[in-house]
Amino acid sequence: MWHGRPARVSSAPNTGGSPVPRYNHLTMETGTSHPSPQDTDWFREPTRREHGIAACLFIFFGLFFLALFVVVAGWWFRWVIAGLGVYSILHGAGHVRAFLRRRRGDV
Repeated sequence: MWHGRPARVSSAPNTGGSPVPRYNHLTMETGTSHPSPQDTDWFREPTRREHGIAACLFIFFGLFFLALFVVVAGWWFRWVIAGLGVYSILHGAGHVRAFLRRRRGDV
């Protein structure tokens, strides 16, 4: 029957009449399941093709933001949009540089 309090765990030793349930506080093993870290390829370097795609996306989004800067004249937030456009174009230029570096084989 439920009385609004948790049931006492019967396998734990009784240390008095405390209504608080007792839990098994055994220590866990200190050994690790993987003794040596394994080399995972989760975060690999982007390929040349991926650098090219990223360069196109960032540069065209930057140009879109700069065009939007012109369209929303008279609104203070347009300066934030212009900043995002410039940042996007500069980030895209970094991807262009990585794209060209991979082309020459300078990795």
